[in-house]
Amino acid sequence: MIRKEVTEHGLTVVSVFHDINLASLYCDHLLLMEAGSVKAYGEPHEVIIEQQIMDIYEARISTQAHPEQPKPQMAILPDFEERRKEKSVSLSNIQKGEDYIAFIAELPLKVLSSAVHNAGLGWYATRVSNGGSHSNL
Repeated sequence: MIRKEVTEHGLTVVSVFHDINLASLYCDHLLLMEAGSVKAYGEPHEVIIEQQIMDIYEARISTQAHPEQPKPQMAILPDFEERRKEKSVSLSNIQKGEDYIAFIAELPLKVLSSAVHNAGLGWYATRVSNGGSHSNL
């Protein structure tokens, strides 16, 4: 509603957001502050920069493009003291039955799939293929 009023009546709106993703989506310019001091000002893509946000908030983040708008979005990442050890994938992860082939991993893997069920990008530990159809589980 505010965006509509701004567009239709040429208004300027100053607003305080504590959610950076919402600020990025709805604001033309962002002012990022820390302890009362200005740390960054500009368009969302000029302000939401991984290292800058990590330094200010002392948290691990990852930035990515919004799926529909040309605006950056961020996700806070867990800060595990012990990082997961790299796991390897081998033939032992594959099971073959009479009418299917399954891939089963110890941990979920990031998968880009065109499967009928759960197509798209996701985290899956199991993938089953049978007779030309595929599923991520």
